[in-house]
This record gives sequence, structure tokens and C-alpha cells, in this order.
Amino acid sequence: TRPIDAGLAHLEYYPLVNKRAHRLGEAGGPPPILNKQLSESYNALLRALVRKSEPLDKEDRLRLSYYLLCQDRIQEAEKLFSVAAAGGGDGSSGGMAVQLQCDYMAAYFDFFNTEGNLETARRVAKERALCPHLKWRERFAALEEALAEIDAAGGAGAAAEGGGSAAAALAPPAA
Repeated sequence: TRPIDAGLAHLEYYPLVNKRAHRLGEAGGPPPILNKQLSESYNALLRALVRKSEPLDKEDRLRLSYYLLCQDRIQEAEKLFSVAAAGGGDGSSGGMAVQLQCDYMAAYFDFFNTEGNLETARRVAKERALCPHLKWRERFAALEEALAEIDAAGGAGAAAEGGGSAAAALAPPAA
């Protein structure tokens, strides 16, 4: 266990779809976090990261990206994820669990790409179909099911325009 993880319980919020028709909060600012547990958990992580003496690593950035997704801050989350996927800051790989998380989040973000045809999501679903971890294998199977649902509905454009229940089924698990 990394020292920064001491005392931090990283919770998984599922499904990762906030059921709101209108955005809350002040214009231009982030929306308020309505889930008390999410707010407490996110703030605990932020406090731990502020106290950290070394640069943020891949796992730290994945966690932050996940919390931003929980807040519907997609663009910020994707930007932070891109840094994590490229190496994270200190060059640490984080092991197999972090790589699975990274692959899954890359596929998840692909559903928001209006210009692609879900190539990343398709590649990840195919490569991870036989993942040895049951929980992860189930998530990658749900990814494959969402892709099939999108294909049946008319292609990748349907995903980027609010892929309905397919997006709801794909909430990224906690890092």
C-alpha cells in the first residue's frame, strides 16, 4: 500500500450517471457534489494529495479523473486521464489493476468522442474479453454489450449524443 492510501477508502459509485435535466451551481463553476459520501471521499483524496511530497503519479491522476467523472466534469476528467495514460507524472506503471482501470477508462472516454467510431472501446473490449479478474471481465463484457447496443441503434454517433442506457451501464470503477 502506498503511504498516500493510508486512511483513504476509495468508494465506487455506480452507476455513474447523474439524473439531472439541468446543471446545478454557479455559471462557469463546477456543480456542487450532492452525494455526501462522494463529497467526503473526494475531499479526503484532495487533502491527501495536497500533503503528498512527491508529484502526482498515474494512480493519483486516475483517481482524480474518476472523481471528476462522478461530478459530470467530463472534459476535465478526460484531460487528467490523458496525462495519466501517457505515464502519470512519475513514470510509475501502477501494476495490472491500474492498467485495467486505465484501459477501461480509455474505452469509457471513447464514448464521448463524436469524431471516432469507438475504435478504442472496441479494441479494449476485444483485448480484455478474457480478463482473469471476474469483476473486470464483467465490466468489459458490459462494454461489449454497450457497443452492440450502439451498433444496433445506428452507430457511434448515438453514443456521443447521449448513448442512453449503454452509457449508464459503463460507469468506470474506482481506481
